[in-house]
Amino acid sequence: MSLVGTWMQAVAQSRLILELTGLGTVLGLVVAVQFLPVPLLGPYGGLVADRADKRRLLMATQTALAALALILGLLTISRLVRLWMSPYRCPDAGPHAEAGQTTSRTSATGRRELAGHSGS
Repeated sequence: MSLVGTWMQAVAQSRLILELTGLGTVLGLVVAVQFLPVPLLGPYGGLVADRADKRRLLMATQTALAALALILGLLTISRLVRLWMSPYRCPDAGPHAEAGQTTSRTSATGRRELAGHSGS
């Protein structure tokens, strides 16, 4: 469910940026800025995910992502949103959340089931 919401938000933010600026170049730059923390903070996120309580980590990152999505939504509805606000859908929580979700899935299903899954 969370992944569907994340992609819906990414599409909505892209449309918002195009409505605010009308420039595809600005959209490309904002998307690049959104995903820049993943390679920079990914190793740290993995370290945190390995050492932290998985349930608490997922609750914290998902709560932070939901709160920021709500704030951005309220700013958009009230027409107070500005371009500089858009990249901040909590990209720095991304590496922690992704690493925690991957570790959590492995713990919940077992490595054998994940390795044997063909995707069909």
